Amino acid sequence: MKENANAETRRALLLSLIVLGLIAAVMILPYQFRSAAGTKETNLNEEFEKTAGSEEGLENYDIRTDKSKSETLLNFRLSAGRDAVQIADERDEFVAGENLLRQSVPNLKVEYNNELHNPEVINADVLRGRAFLTASSNQKRSEILRGFAKENNRLIALTDTQINDLKVTADYKNPNGELSFARLEQFINGVPVFRAEIRAGFTKQGEMFRVVNNLAPEIAYESISKEFGNPEAAVRLAAGYINHKDIETKRNDAASTNLKVVFGQGDWATTAEKMYFPTEIGVARAAWRVLIWEPVNAYYVIVDAETGTMLYRENITHHQTQTATYNVYANTTSMLKTMANPAPLNPGPIDPSLQTQGVLQSRSNIMMPTANPMSRCSDRPTVLGTFQKAAAERFRRSSVKRETFRWQTISTATAKPTSPFSAAEFGTSANQAAEFKPFLSVCRATKRFRQITTATAKLTLPFIVQVTERGIC
Repeated sequence: MKENANAETRRALLLSLIVLGLIAAVMILPYQFRSAAGTKETNLNEEFEKTAGSEEGLENYDIRTDKSKSETLLNFRLSAGRDAVQIADERDEFVAGENLLRQSVPNLKVEYNNELHNPEVINADVLRGRAFLTASSNQKRSEILRGFAKENNRLIALTDTQINDLKVTADYKNPNGELSFARLEQFINGVPVFRAEIRAGFTKQGEMFRVVNNLAPEIAYESISKEFGNPEAAVRLAAGYINHKDIETKRNDAASTNLKVVFGQGDWATTAEKMYFPTEIGVARAAWRVLIWEPVNAYYVIVDAETGTMLYRENITHHQTQTATYNVYANTTSMLKTMANPAPLNPGPIDPSLQTQGVLQSRSNIMMPTANPMSRCSDRPTVLGTFQKAAAERFRRSSVKRETFRWQTISTATAKPTSPFSAAEFGTSANQAAEFKPFLSVCRATKRFRQITTATAKLTLPFIVQVTERGIC
């Protein structure tokens, strides 16, 4: 009797457990399936074959930081009629100028650069209190900066005449009026000096709070070489320094100027620009800055006009790998990774009179590289056009020297650099065309837009991939 009662109890407990399990399954499984359908996340990065940002043996190079080239730099110094004692004396002058400025700015902080070892960043140390380099003023910001350079010429190491000759290339106020900026650039005999500029930031009241100085100091303009030699020879040497074969050397006289020689045709033509390259304090070499485009990378190579020595090399292609997540109607088997529409019916409808409607699909999270390497919106939704406008403003008003920047993008369809679209092909709707009309008007001639766009995605992904001296492209 007792055994029968125990058996009944066990059966009752087992039945209760089974019932509870079924109830739990009924409650939980719908959420599991909905979660899988509605929040599925795909990482497209795993499908990309990332292009290399630099090639082995072609790393960025600057002769001024190459210790193995000390003898070459010594020869450049001697040819300029300078010696080590003079350069040491000029560095002592920098220190004296720093101490002099510190009398009016007690918490002054000066940082020296690695190439010429002259004062580069001049500002007050914010950790030691609030202070400014100049008092409040209603003068033009560029003239305030010019006056500061004259008053502190022991730090800047240019004569008053040379400072007067600096060209204003920026003098503007931010839209909110809180900050303002000015930039002056250095030219010798009408030829630009490599990265030679002085920039400053100002408060709303016109107080200057920081100076970034990259001017070439102690250069005797009247004795510097004006002989630049043959640009074709410089182009051939530059091509050799990046292992580039079959370089175009046919001069395009129609597109060339006194300062810039163009070889070949089109937007990807090789160019050679006259430029003075400062190798140390008081020494600057006549040189050619050669721009060579390759299928993925593009290079600036600066070649000494007299000796053919490579002074500088930079790969100006920057690869973007930061990801962002987009919520779209995804289709992993599609070339564009998206559905044709939110309720696809392919093929069909066979007979429109039947009014057949496809089944509404769920969105999925797609993770992929951000469309713009300058975007501050990492891994978050972005409104169409926001990062393009931010990028345009950043480059239009950038304190960085305006050289050619090439932002290489990656197509989600092919994992290769996307091909250019003409202005007529840009945009897939009237709204998109209107959104990017300002950019098209700037870049219509260069055709350097690349885009990936879908009709069903929440976010459209156009690319701005080129910033050139002609504008934002």
